[in-house]
Amino acid sequence: MYRKMTVLFIGMTLLLFSASAHAAVYFDFTIDEGTPANTGSNWEPYAEFNINFSASFQGVTDTFGYCAKFDETIYLNNKYEFTSKAISTLGEYRAAWLMEEYAFNTGGYNGLSGDDNRDTITALQASIWRLLGTENQWTPITQPESVQTLYDEMISLAASKSLAELTSLGLGLNYQILMPNIQLHDGIEGNFQDLIVRTNAVPIPGAAMLLAPALLGLVGIRRKFAA
Repeated sequence: MYRKMTVLFIGMTLLLFSASAHAAVYFDFTIDEGTPANTGSNWEPYAEFNINFSASFQGVTDTFGYCAKFDETIYLNNKYEFTSKAISTLGEYRAAWLMEEYAFNTGGYNGLSGDDNRDTITALQASIWRLLGTENQWTPITQPESVQTLYDEMISLAASKSLAELTSLGLGLNYQILMPNIQLHDGIEGNFQDLIVRTNAVPIPGAAMLLAPALLGLVGIRRKFAA
């Protein structure tokens, strides 16, 4: 029994280190277009990202996401290495909650697609920009009415959610901010458009961190009884 527990502990330790080594992971994406909407001066494009990882990242190989910055660039037909961080601010938690409520499909990580969902895609992206503090750069939607109604609904619902309520839902484990490393023509790397994305409910590194102390405790108990 002791030998088995030792082997299991070593295996979990190796898993922890391998799971945290994501330097070689990159992603590419396609987009699902939303309804064109008027923000007061221009009819802006809105889209949802269908993201594919080169290897499992936080428990998923493909997922969906939305822009976390307004008026920043990410180029199609490219593969991006990236760094990531967990959501932490109230605005990020509220944005994640809206994605969970309006776009997450429990049968997969595909998000929204198709003509029936175009208004929702646009209203959701607009709401995320607002919640992540870009309202000083961006004018809220005024047309079409169907999108504006959804946008107002999303902002109102998100505003009713406190940080304590949202953190209790486990959203901090489900959502990440991806920060792509973009190689510019002159050889300088620059981070442009960040994405907020849905990941697994229990990321592998976090699970390993939780299991490792438990395994150590079992090994200690075994030694105590063997003494």
